[in-house]
Amino acid sequence: MKSKKLWTASSAIFFAATTMATIGYGNIVPVTSYGRIACVIFALFGVPLAIITIGDVGKFLSECIIWLYNKMKRSRCSLKYYFDNFRGKIARLFHFFFIIFNRKI
Repeated sequence: MKSKKLWTASSAIFFAATTMATIGYGNIVPVTSYGRIACVIFALFGVPLAIITIGDVGKFLSECIIWLYNKMKRSRCSLKYYFDNFRGKIARLFHFFFIIFNRKI
C-alpha cells in the first residue's frame, strides 16, 4: 500500500526513532527503492549509535545515584533515619487517602 502523504518533520523524527529503537511500527515507511536502501543504511549506523547512547545515559544515571547514595551516607543522619522517616510519611499519606476515599458510593 503506497502512501501519497508527504513526510512532516514530526513524522520523520518518529520514523527515525522507531527505526533506531528497532520497533518498526510500519505505519510510516519509505516507498521508493532508494528510500528503502537509505533506511537500511541508516539503521545499520543508527541502531548501534542508539545502543551506545542508551548505555551512556544508563551509566550517567547510575553514577548520579551512587553519588547521591554516598552523599546521604556521609551526612549527619544515617540512611536508616531517612528510610524510616520516608516510610512513616508514606504510611501517613496512605492512611489519609484511605480515609478520604473510603466512602460508599
